[in-house]
Amino acid sequence: MGARMQARSRDAGQLRMVLLIAALWLASRCAMLLIHRRETDIDGDIGYFSDVLQQHDIGSMLTEYPTPVVGLMWPMHLIAGDDGDRFRQLFVGTMLVLDLLFTAYLVRIGARSRDYLGAFAWIGFGLCLGPLVIFRFDLLPGIFAALAIGLSARAPVRAGICAALGFAFKLWPIVLVPLLATRGRQLRRSCAAAALTVVVLVDLSLVIAGAQRTLSPLTWQRDRGLQVESLVATPLMLDRLLRPDRWRIDYAHNAWEINGPWTSAAQTAAGGMIGLSVCVVAFLWWRCFRVRHDRPELTAWLCLAVICLIIVSDKTFSPQYLLWIAPPAALVLATWPRVLAPRVLMGAVLVIGLTTQQLYPVHYNAMIATPPSALSVWLLIARNVMLLAVTVGLCTYVWRQSLLPTRSAQDEGDEHNDEDHDAERSEEQPARRRG
Repeated sequence: MGARMQARSRDAGQLRMVLLIAALWLASRCAMLLIHRRETDIDGDIGYFSDVLQQHDIGSMLTEYPTPVVGLMWPMHLIAGDDGDRFRQLFVGTMLVLDLLFTAYLVRIGARSRDYLGAFAWIGFGLCLGPLVIFRFDLLPGIFAALAIGLSARAPVRAGICAALGFAFKLWPIVLVPLLATRGRQLRRSCAAAALTVVVLVDLSLVIAGAQRTLSPLTWQRDRGLQVESLVATPLMLDRLLRPDRWRIDYAHNAWEINGPWTSAAQTAAGGMIGLSVCVVAFLWWRCFRVRHDRPELTAWLCLAVICLIIVSDKTFSPQYLLWIAPPAALVLATWPRVLAPRVLMGAVLVIGLTTQQLYPVHYNAMIATPPSALSVWLLIARNVMLLAVTVGLCTYVWRQSLLPTRSAQDEGDEHNDEDHDAERSEEQPARRRG
């Protein structure tokens, strides 16, 4: 009877917690929409999507994104027609549904340990970054990356498929595929599932849109200039604060780019950072592959480090890129809520998100103005320094975790033998007492 009462009490407590999370999610998302009423410029991308879709030529629609992005938005366009406001409502509604489903997934993970810190942190991140969470579709690849990481230990095939689906909307999630496996067989299954999914997606794109449209995201990324928010552009933006006449801010490739005496050198530095990042990833993968069968959480940390390396080494940066790292960070916190490292990481992501919302949209116009405001530039510097610190910290943490000793097969066998002996002794003791 006592055990039954405890179970009922536990279930009632979990129900109250789920209801609290649902109420907080609803209140926070309503607050995000209220913030949007003050900062209306934040929906510029949605207006751009709606206008481009009016062309009805898939070969020239949203060429900077993979073709499946058009497939995502085309049903919204068919329903909304020429009504840009209705398209905006459909887009935001779709992102809210995805946000809600991901929150429910975090709640489900938290129910295993009855600790819902990951779900609370994700709700808080929405307030920190603001309405950008639901006004950009970068939420999709971020969620797919989180699902790939969460499924990697027990379902490598589904993990590979999730990474490939993330690739369908932004190219970067595909680099996670070789990092998801903990053993050779899992690696082969994960890579095979991802490769098959990618082949299907690319073939469909080739048939529907043609080769040029299929490859356009790669050429678009290659031709882009140095975006003002990128890490390598930060010293240039600081110099522009001191000597604004030396620099020019231009709108190109749907973003604000900085041009001046050191732009070419900064772009070269970005290429060098990409090369360095590849070397770091290869080294960490080699270190972790030998021990992840004993500590599968290293898979998550390695993927988080790689995502951050992708962000900081790119010559472009947009505020919505934080949606690439926040869902996996929330997933890690939901999975290991009582470990210090996930708490520290998510706390840093929340602070970076809050700083980013202050930068965009609040002080963005002041940053690209001539001369720029000092506050906006220092916000940019602070955000980028914090992001770089998180990246270095993640890489260092993964390396240190890979140095921890692993349990050998002999140690595991001895441990199982000790457990068997303990079980035998526990069975013998009642018999001796009865005797």
